[in-house]
Amino acid sequence: RAVTTRRSYSASTMPETAEEKKFRIQQGVVRRLAKEHKCYIDETNKGVVEIAALRASADHDEYVLKKMVERNEESRAMVGDASRRLTSACADLLQAMEALGKGEDDEGMKAAKELIETSRAQV
Repeated sequence: RAVTTRRSYSASTMPETAEEKKFRIQQGVVRRLAKEHKCYIDETNKGVVEIAALRASADHDEYVLKKMVERNEESRAMVGDASRRLTSACADLLQAMEALGKGEDDEGMKAAKELIETSRAQV
């Protein structure tokens, strides 16, 4: 079975230019980083609940509690790191949009602007 790649060709079925390729790649980067950022936030929130439940139990192991707190602190640190990387990727996507130079009515540009807006709201 042949493996197909996701390539978006223009209406004239011409191969994509370097600017189009960079734009497509940056969209994927922003999508991936937004998903990663959300996962770290969810992991941190889940850790807070687990730690509270463990502290509330009468027979909790201090070592396990300590390790859960450490893991949660690492997740919180990763939220900040993911936020910085997502903000940087959004700026790179904006530059790629400007370099591509397509109009505001282009579907790819609309999707990219929406992606940037939702990503920035998440941060």
